[in-house]
Amino acid sequence: MTEPTQRRGRGRPRTGSVEWHQDHWDVRPTLADGTRGDRVCQPPGMSEAKAREKARALTELAQREGVTRAPAAVVLAPAGPTFEAWAEAWCTDRARRGLASVADNRANLRNWVLPRLDPPLGSRPMASIESSDLERFVEDLDARVRAEELSWKTASNIWMLVAKAFKDAVKSKTLALRVRKDNPALNVAGPDEGVRRAKSYLYPSEFLALMNCAAVPLRWRRLVALHVYTYARAGEVEALHVEDVDLRHRVLHVHRAIDRKRGGLKEVKTNMPRRFSIEPELLPLLEVLVADARATGAVRLVAVPPLHALAPRLRAYLQRAGVTRAELFADDATRKRLTWHDLRSAGITWAAIRGDEPMHIMHRAGHEQMGTTMGYVREAESVEFLRSEVFPPLPAELFLPGILPDRGRPRVQPVVIPSKFSRSTPAHCRAST
Repeated sequence: MTEPTQRRGRGRPRTGSVEWHQDHWDVRPTLADGTRGDRVCQPPGMSEAKAREKARALTELAQREGVTRAPAAVVLAPAGPTFEAWAEAWCTDRARRGLASVADNRANLRNWVLPRLDPPLGSRPMASIESSDLERFVEDLDARVRAEELSWKTASNIWMLVAKAFKDAVKSKTLALRVRKDNPALNVAGPDEGVRRAKSYLYPSEFLALMNCAAVPLRWRRLVALHVYTYARAGEVEALHVEDVDLRHRVLHVHRAIDRKRGGLKEVKTNMPRRFSIEPELLPLLEVLVADARATGAVRLVAVPPLHALAPRLRAYLQRAGVTRAELFADDATRKRLTWHDLRSAGITWAAIRGDEPMHIMHRAGHEQMGTTMGYVREAESVEFLRSEVFPPLPAELFLPGILPDRGRPRVQPVVIPSKFSRSTPAHCRAST
């Protein structure tokens, strides 16, 4: 009697096993040598009982035919680097091409990708990883989101990184990185999406309350106005040079941004430099900023505080100006408190409220996809009553010549707020006479 026959004679009959996988059952037969066979996907909708019958039938067939796994010496691992070695070469190549996200890519790979599954993905040859492995990886991400180890947005970003890696393993422009003929991530569904928290933006009346509050440093009021009326990104505003402001033709040129991770300058996001007309109400402020920069020999138009200080100071100054709308400060499961980037969102939304053409908004904002722009257009449709209020005249106080320090109030005549924005102004925000 052979060894497989002896094993079959002991204990209960072998029936194989079943495993639930996303939306269907996988069955695994028990082979003649007692090892488990490969997973066999069953059609969605098949019941567990039917799946167990299929596993039992495949097991009986394997026992009858004497099917065993090939000896380990015969199974040759696909040639090529491990996922970990390939990922390091891939990140190095991305750094060489000047991508700013390489540090984050390495961290996500190191913490959330390479050590996952059993055996770990990082230790496997890049060419041997299959779609079923990536499906189990996505299940692992979903489980970690449910355990609150990750946010659903972070899990989605990690999966996008992995999908991009396997795409480049097939068709990278760097030929040395092409180690696969197929992309196993192509038809794998990504992690589940969670609740998208609602973002907020300033209404024109709230913006004016901030602009007219003498208790808010003039430098900060100028920065807020510049971000809202250009709706450029923070790094793009910080990178503006005096030469980028064409006062004669009233055109602003946005073509570079600050690289906060590596220092220096970089291309703008989506690599879409743009020229656009300066908002008429912003022109006097730009004239003052250009004159101040030239008087001091500065190359850049404005100095921007550290990124981590922008949003907290903005919210604090809004409260100082009497702006207390709850959704600007709420930070919960469905709402996201106001950030500095939301000043850009305010400008884009105001342009949509005003009725600007979507293509015009798309170019001015530097959007790569029209779908991004249309999100602002849809928001604007619900607040069309603000059409006559957007991009209001800026207070004359902002046009005072000379660079003022953060502390100290300029002694100027009070700025009169137009009646359509009238509301009680906190006493400490009334300019001194």
